Amino acid sequence: MAIENPSISRLSHTRIYDMIMAAGTKPGLYDIPIYELFSGNLFGIDNSLDRLVQFLHASAQGLEVRKRIFLLLGPPASGKSTVVEVLKKGLERYSRTDEGAMYTIDGCPLQEEPLHLVPTSWREELAQAHALYIEGDLCPRCLHNLNFKYNGDISKVKVKRVAYSQSQGLGIGSFVATDPQSQDLSRLVGTVDPSLLAHDRLEGAGLAFRLDGELEAANRGIMEFIEIFKSDDRFLTILLGVTQEQVIKLGG
Repeated sequence: MAIENPSISRLSHTRIYDMIMAAGTKPGLYDIPIYELFSGNLFGIDNSLDRLVQFLHASAQGLEVRKRIFLLLGPPASGKSTVVEVLKKGLERYSRTDEGAMYTIDGCPLQEEPLHLVPTSWREELAQAHALYIEGDLCPRCLHNLNFKYNGDISKVKVKRVAYSQSQGLGIGSFVATDPQSQDLSRLVGTVDPSLLAHDRLEGAGLAFRLDGELEAANRGIMEFIEIFKSDDRFLTILLGVTQEQVIKLGG
């Protein structure tokens, strides 16, 4: 399916950009387009919305800008939360269409990209022959299941279609920074089950990490970080790892 339709394997910036463009555009003042996705919800910030879309467009092309956090800064009632809410709801609707279909490894707590099952040695050939670009590796849970449940046979791993859902924590995450003294890092990166750490390293990593943080929920979608400047250094280090290396660095 991915060879016939490479858009199935889109990274999140590309998916969100395509979702915005699928809703349509129309000419605006001073050659600034009006994006229909936001029509009726936001007024007077067409220039800011265009900057957001241009950021996503550049990121969708694989440029280094995709390793940055997009910061919405402004006074109360300036539309910051509304912009994010429109994007979230738009993703939910888009994922239920044929054009926005997304597939995941069945049973993965972070909507794992099924193409991460493809061995590294095959990926260059797929990129050259079919323009199928695969970035990233299996999460600890999926790697554990592949090795111990499916005996390393990638053809036996089940894949299913999923829809983004804010209420279910599928592809949409949200984190509110509070007083640095009371912030809980596990809310962002997930928790660990100490009782399962008795296994050896390879087996224990796949079982002990619950992968139930907001970053895991937001994987392959969008992450809203509210009041980011209230976060302490530990949280900013996590965010740098996610943006610069596309890796969620779990505590311990």
